[in-house]
Amino acid sequence: TQSTWGYQIYLVCEKINKMLPLLFYIAKIVFCGSILLLIAITLFFYFFQERIIYQNGIKGQKSHRIEDNPEGNRNPKERGFDYEDVHIKTNDNIILHAWFIKKKDPIN
Repeated sequence: TQSTWGYQIYLVCEKINKMLPLLFYIAKIVFCGSILLLIAITLFFYFFQERIIYQNGIKGQKSHRIEDNPEGNRNPKERGFDYEDVHIKTNDNIILHAWFIKKKDPIN
């Protein structure tokens, strides 16, 4: 009957109301854990950015000259890429060397 369904719905709502504090507690733990993880990842990238982005040596090799790199790692042409040498002068008069790698097929 309708009253039985109404009573069943009432019981389900009561159970949900009793579980809400636990669900909010779990949600709070997940949220705080996510924030802490985000902060940890951000700090990791901040403090280790030089080791992650710029790799000064290849397999332990400490070299500042392109010619000293092993064959296949001296320039993009050794890997089959067309490129141009680019030199950029910064505001503090440091010249940065870079490679401009051209896309093979400009349509795709």
